[in-house]
Amino acid sequence: METKAIGPTFEEVMIARIRKDMGDLMPEEALKAILERSVEKIFFEPTRTPQSYGSDKLGPSWLEVECEKLLKSQMQDILKKHLQENPEAVKKALNDALDKGIVAAFSQAFTSMMSSATQDMAYTITKKLTGQ
Repeated sequence: METKAIGPTFEEVMIARIRKDMGDLMPEEALKAILERSVEKIFFEPTRTPQSYGSDKLGPSWLEVECEKLLKSQMQDILKKHLQENPEAVKKALNDALDKGIVAAFSQAFTSMMSSATQDMAYTITKKLTGQ
């Protein structure tokens, strides 16, 4: 099947002509100011997501989102490489963290059990002392 190259549409031609004409009519300073405002708005202004009752939720700017994506990807690659190259150090760190976590969990459980028992004992003693 043979394909033919299709030229720009009427709309595309008119848009290009208007852009050219507007650019010729505006002084250089005005074009620079428009460009600076556009760059500021596109890259650096927080994004707005409409919420109920007319309020907007502010989110990160486009540049912040893109930087986060890039850095997150790079950090994941660095972490994977480190995990693969240092399995013993990772195993030791995990064991240490688990040991500390188990001790903390046991301590919390013991404190919770003892707290309940002590409160019950204090209530019983108070009740006997006051004659209730």
